[in-house]
Amino acid sequence: MYEKYYGLKEKPFNLTPDPEFLFENEHFRGAFDNIIYGIKRLEGFTTIVGDVGTGKTTLCWALLGRLDKSVRTALILNPLLTEEDMLKAILQDFGIRPRRQGPKPDASDPALPYDPSWMQGMTKKELIDELNFFLLDGAEKNVFNILIIDEAQNLSPALLEQLRILSNLETAKKKLLQIIFVGQLEFEKKLHLPELRQLNQRITIRYALKPLSRKDMLQYIEHRLSVAGSRRSVGFSRGALRCIYSYSKGYPRLINIICDRSLLAGYSERTRVITPRIVRKAARVLHGSEGAVRVRFAFPARVMIPILALVVLTLIALFAWKWRGSLPALGVSAATASPLQATAGALRFPVIEPAEVSYAAPKRAPSPLPAPPDFKPAATVVLRTMEPLPGSDPATAGDRYILQIHSLKTRDNADDALAQLQSNGFPGFVKLLETADGRSWYVVYAGPYDALPRAREDAAALGRRWTEAAASRR
Repeated sequence: MYEKYYGLKEKPFNLTPDPEFLFENEHFRGAFDNIIYGIKRLEGFTTIVGDVGTGKTTLCWALLGRLDKSVRTALILNPLLTEEDMLKAILQDFGIRPRRQGPKPDASDPALPYDPSWMQGMTKKELIDELNFFLLDGAEKNVFNILIIDEAQNLSPALLEQLRILSNLETAKKKLLQIIFVGQLEFEKKLHLPELRQLNQRITIRYALKPLSRKDMLQYIEHRLSVAGSRRSVGFSRGALRCIYSYSKGYPRLINIICDRSLLAGYSERTRVITPRIVRKAARVLHGSEGAVRVRFAFPARVMIPILALVVLTLIALFAWKWRGSLPALGVSAATASPLQATAGALRFPVIEPAEVSYAAPKRAPSPLPAPPDFKPAATVVLRTMEPLPGSDPATAGDRYILQIHSLKTRDNADDALAQLQSNGFPGFVKLLETADGRSWYVVYAGPYDALPRAREDAAALGRRWTEAAASRR
């Protein structure tokens, strides 16, 4: 739905295990290295475990695409089978045909589809004999035979014992069948059951997949957007990325769901910058209801009411302090501020994260920030600069006009303010400035403009938006 709007060739955050979108971080490379080592060393059993949503099935499909022709594989995705059905599923996925049919026909010929009906009525011993003949034939050709079982935590103890017995198919020098178990964390607990101690002792390679770190998550999102064809036509603000990690805890499946819903919400609002507000909206949908992500307190009302009142008063004081500090930072007093300069409050929607809120009252109010020395006003709110601005050619830099909208202390608040400005149809950018006393401010500008009339026209439009917003609050 939103692919065309964002200039994408496909959905970047599909839940299907597409190997093309595989993001190889340290844990995925570790899993691959352990599996390949086990195959080359002819180890009988390998286990790869991980929590729900860590990408185990994607790993299985990626592995199938990377093994060369010297490796024959069978992948079982549904292990909820009887012992006999499991044998038939293994034979079918290996593409085994009975010896009486002669050599295996070309599987690429659509006129010769695989027909599993030959297994009907055969005993378990006859099925095992057919598998053994197939494995011996591969051993003579120096072919590895690998059986991969996904969702291994659903295997019954009886079925696991049968698979252990199948691994006894071997020659004097090597195993004929190697088995890779891929399952959730509880599979490791199941292996410690007394009746499975023989199987547990034979597992020589074990590896556990972990959720993505915060750094890996940023690279993961960039990677999937790039594979989907993004040319920076859509982006997530830093605050939005923090929200995604907070909700997903680094689990790829949850990251995909939240990012996909966020892009859909961004498309509905016709914005190309995904903000924390949009991510929170997507997360509420993910949890099934608007109230699902609200925090429930188990304190009595007589305790909670004074606490909530204190918190509200503190937040009001902090907001008022920040509001008062933003206008002097523009180089004018609050009494003489023009409607455009006052839009610093109308357009600003700061994200108050729990880690960023300080409940201690400031010891003193900050001193007013002097106007940045590199910008000289050409009108009340229209500024002119001779230096190159973002997106301009330094060789052709001349008189350019910009509107100074905000002076903010954090980059996240500046990003949110810029996103709000752009979502209202105004061009803009952020610049980091240092004052003479060594303090840093993130200044949000509208522009640049080549002509003064156009700059004044946008200044008037922004002023009208602020006046309408102020009137609606009366």
